This record gives sequence, C-alpha cells and structure tokens, in this order.
Amino acid sequence: MVKETRIISMHQLLTVVLVCLMLDVIIKPVTFSQTSAQGEIIGTCINFGLVVLLSMPIILLVKRHNISVLLSKGVVSKIILVVLILLFAFSSAQVILSAEHFYRFVSDNLLPVWVIVGIFILVAVYAMSMGVEAVSRSAIIVGVMLAFSVVFIIVANLDNFSFSNLQFSQDPVQEGLDKVKAVFWFPIELLVYAVLIPHVPAKKRKSFTRVLPLYLTVSLVLIFSQEMVLGKFAAMQAQPVHTLARIGSISVFTRLDSIHVSVWMILAMFKISVCFLVMVKLIRLLLPKATGKKNEVVGVVVLLMVVWFCFAVPNFNLDLGVSLTTLVMSLLIPMLLGKVRVKNDKKTC
Repeated sequence: MVKETRIISMHQLLTVVLVCLMLDVIIKPVTFSQTSAQGEIIGTCINFGLVVLLSMPIILLVKRHNISVLLSKGVVSKIILVVLILLFAFSSAQVILSAEHFYRFVSDNLLPVWVIVGIFILVAVYAMSMGVEAVSRSAIIVGVMLAFSVVFIIVANLDNFSFSNLQFSQDPVQEGLDKVKAVFWFPIELLVYAVLIPHVPAKKRKSFTRVLPLYLTVSLVLIFSQEMVLGKFAAMQAQPVHTLARIGSISVFTRLDSIHVSVWMILAMFKISVCFLVMVKLIRLLLPKATGKKNEVVGVVVLLMVVWFCFAVPNFNLDLGVSLTTLVMSLLIPMLLGKVRVKNDKKTC
C-alpha cells in the first residue's frame, strides 16, 4: 500500500493550484484575437461553468479515496499512469513553449532555445528534489509576488480607464461560444490537485473548486481592464497584460514591465516545477522498484523527448491537446478506477 509521509496543509495545496492557474491568465499564446471584452467575459464564464461541472467526478473520487493507492495496482492503473505521465510531460512542454514564446516577444536580447529549455528543466529538477513541502511553501511567495504585480498593473492604469473605450458587440453570446470552441480550456491543475491531495490530512481536505472563483475574478478584471484602457486595440494585442504593464505608471514609476516580466517568468518556472514533481511522482508509482534517481532520469528523458517533439511539430495544437486530454482523463479515471475497485471488493468478500 502507498503511504504518503510528507504532509502539507490544504491552504498550501490550494495556493499551489491557484498560482499555477494564473499563468494562463497572465501569459497567453502569442495569437491575435478579434473577440470583444463582452465576448471574452461570456466565453470565460461559460468555460468556467464547464470546468466546475466536469471536474466533479474526479473531485468526488479523490475526496473518498487515495488516488495513489488506486493507481498502484492493476493493468488498467498502469495504462492510466502512462497516459498521465505523458500528459504532464506535454503540460510541462506547454509551459516551456509559452514562456519561450513570451520571452522572445518581450525581449531584445535573445538566448538560444536550448539555453531556455535547459534553465527550465534544471529549475524543475531542483524543485522536485526539494520535495512537495518546499514547493508548496514557495507557492505562497510566488503568489504574493504575482498579487503585487497584478494589483500594481491595475492601479498604474487607473488614469487610463475610460468607459468610452468599451466596445459593444452585436452578438456577445455567440462571440463567447465561438471563443470557447476555438480555445477551450480545461486545467491540468485539477489533476495536480488529485495527485497531491493525499499529502493533506483527510479531515482537512477541501474541494478544488474553492480556488476557481478567485481565478475567475482576476480573469474578468484583467479582461475588463484591457478594454477600458486599450479600447478596440485590446483585441489586437498578442500579450494584452504585458501591454498594460508597459503603459501603466504611478508617479515617477514608469516602464516597470521588466519587473513584471521577471515575476511572470518565475511563475512559469514554478508551474513547470509542479508539473515535473507530479510527473516523477507518477513515474514512481509506475516503476516502484526503481530508485529515486532513476525515476528522475526517466522524467527528464521523457520531458526532453516531448519538448523536442513540440518544437519539431510547430503546427501541433498543444494547448487544446492538453486541455482535451485532461478533460478525458478527469472523466475516465473515476469510471475506470471505480470499476476496478468494485471488482477488488467483490474478490475480497
């Protein structure tokens, strides 16, 4: 039987989840969107509702059972583990590619791609070696820095807010639906929560959905702020939050976007560290007889292969692929593991 020895608080786990979620709000894929703020807000709310609804099965599963125990036995569990390991490898690659594209978008002094990939992987390996307790504690520090960054951006742009900049769509609902179809999002953080929650004492466990209202609030505030400041040009921005960081100012404090970018890159490093930590944890369940270092090496090799694949196939829709696979696994895992557990219970009777 798998036994979790390292204990973290529910507050720490939810902070880890929330901080990772915020990366998708701050750093977006470098693509131009013609959706108005009305359409963005409606699309975000629709996507939010779908996430809450579709995440219920696995939330209920991990509330009652230790997913590490369920995944430690049986052929079905091994197959699920392989898929989850690849999923977290692709999610880690997604973070690396997003951060690399963002870095190239905002920086004039460009580093080679292999240097950026190497830095992210080294950070991830080091964080994983420190363990889940250290990573969960660092989430609070990263979260505080991110909160200051977001609040400063909003305050620094208050003088630029103008209701005359708001754009009105003829059919905002249809725009929102089109937005969901084009960039459907389902958070890998749900599976991070499912894998790490056994580290939280059973009596203190809370639902994953507790962090979602705050995530939604920040998302909507930033979307609204972008159009209040940029008007019709907000939909033309590849990185709208970075644009707000560039033009915002408080008194003599101007052009502080480099500080914001530094915080956001730390945020990206934190998320890949969490994804890699979970991936190695899953590899340990798949290969229980292997030593810790062997598991880490396997994780690094798998991650490097996936990153290479993503750079070699640039047309591969990584964001949509990770979201859809996360959704499918979040629905399949409760079904498959539930059936396996029922069969095992019958055998023991």
